Amino acid sequence: MEQYTHQERGTIVSIFLRNNSSVVLAQREFRRRFPGRPAPTAQTLRRLATNLEEYGTTRDAAKSGRPRSARSAENIAAVAEDVELSPETSTRRRASQLAISRSSLRRILVKDLRMFPYKVQSVHHLLPVDRQTRVTYAQAILNLEDEVDDFSTKIIMSDEAHFHLNGYVNKQNYRFWGTENPRVMHEEPLHPLKVTAWCAVHAGGVIGPFFSRTPLVKRQQWTVRAIGPC
Repeated sequence: MEQYTHQERGTIVSIFLRNNSSVVLAQREFRRRFPGRPAPTAQTLRRLATNLEEYGTTRDAAKSGRPRSARSAENIAAVAEDVELSPETSTRRRASQLAISRSSLRRILVKDLRMFPYKVQSVHHLLPVDRQTRVTYAQAILNLEDEVDDFSTKIIMSDEAHFHLNGYVNKQNYRFWGTENPRVMHEEPLHPLKVTAWCAVHAGGVIGPFFSRTPLVKRQQWTVRAIGPC
């Protein structure tokens, strides 16, 4: 089944020509006039315009061989509805649920629905008092820069790797499909149960690594400490 009706094809060509054959402007106007419908691709716009100019119709010529049905209008609509209900479902599971091959599903998502996979962002759960604490900390560092000679050489910068003992979000495997980045964030406990490997660097070299069964108590991603005058 064709993705667009005969009337819609005529409207698409009219929009395309009215916008001086600009793909971007034509797609933008199509989305305004038909919200929720996938905008025609550049190839579709040019093909329909060529068909009208050469054959006097926007219909495609009959094709020989076995028809392709995986990217039918019904499947495209089914995928769009399913993504709207559960945007976090993996392509493997979604393909199985909709009885569509994974490769065809990805083509529908990318080529027909203009969707892309976005990663979930993991951020610290900040308390109201934390924001002022960060400002106070930053101001203290600026003051030390003025008060201590060669202050930048007396700073220790540390970081750590956490080995979680409970479930956590794997950002490499977790995706949200959509036409726009949903800016999904996942709040994590400040001190989850984990084993921590800690290491630090300063002007004199490397400190560590050290391992701890309990997480280090901190609220900043980076820990900066000043070494007293040498």
